[in-house]
Amino acid sequence: MKRRPSAATLIALLALFVALGGPAQAARVVNRITSADVKDHALKTRDLSRRTVRDLRTPRNNSVTEAKIVGGAVTRAKLGPSAVSSPAIADRGIAGSDLAIGSVTGTTIADGSLTARELGRFYGRFRLAQPIMVEAGKCWSGVPSNLPAEQAKVDISQDLILVTPDSSWPETYLSFMVKAEPPQPKPGRFTLAACNRTSQDSPTFTPSFQYLIVDVP
Repeated sequence: MKRRPSAATLIALLALFVALGGPAQAARVVNRITSADVKDHALKTRDLSRRTVRDLRTPRNNSVTEAKIVGGAVTRAKLGPSAVSSPAIADRGIAGSDLAIGSVTGTTIADGSLTARELGRFYGRFRLAQPIMVEAGKCWSGVPSNLPAEQAKVDISQDLILVTPDSSWPETYLSFMVKAEPPQPKPGRFTLAACNRTSQDSPTFTPSFQYLIVDVP
């Protein structure tokens, strides 16, 4: 006579069946879930693994283009050290208003890199139309006309005016001075003056000059 299994045995066998078949059934269920089965906006950050969250928060290379960045959205705090290098800056792309006070010092400027264009409001060269000769004990003066400052009608009476004569200037005979003219009647002019303090007349010559006018606050 065969003995029937007890209730405890049946329950244990049922539990074993569920334990063995459960993961396989779950795997089949998971494999059948697609994006169509997930409601929009239903997944939370806590439903994702840390690696998935990290990957989603890290933009792919070249995925963020200029068109996707709102104007003014990228501030100084969002840029890494040396993130903006010289090749990334367009020529003449930085104006004086873009530089902080004291950000450009003598140590950051290469020797010999500045020209008259960067230093002055006006600059250039001119030559006297007629030769000059200064007698002993007398002085000479002249006002260059039609230079760019005069043509622009700019008041340079408070500016620093640097004028240098060429090598033909007889410095053993003549001193050399420059003085700004008042803005009226014609702004943008300056006077050249020379005095012969020797006992001999200077040689006759036709000098040329180079000049630089710097705005002094």
